[in-house]
Amino acid sequence: MAQQLTVKAYLKRWNAERKQPELVEEIRRFSVDEDVATSYTYLLAKVTNVFSGLNNKPITLYWKG
Repeated sequence: MAQQLTVKAYLKRWNAERKQPELVEEIRRFSVDEDVATSYTYLLAKVTNVFSGLNNKPITLYWKG
């Protein structure tokens, strides 16, 4: 069985009218198998699944260690 990694993701929505991020952000935690943790495609799918309303919308992923 693969080891699990915990990801803490922050969603910052962009306010197009004010051209800046919204003040309120959403935070979610989820687990991924260690063997797919380096797959951008997998992580993108997981993030869009965890944060409802992101499907078929342009997003940018950032990470820090």
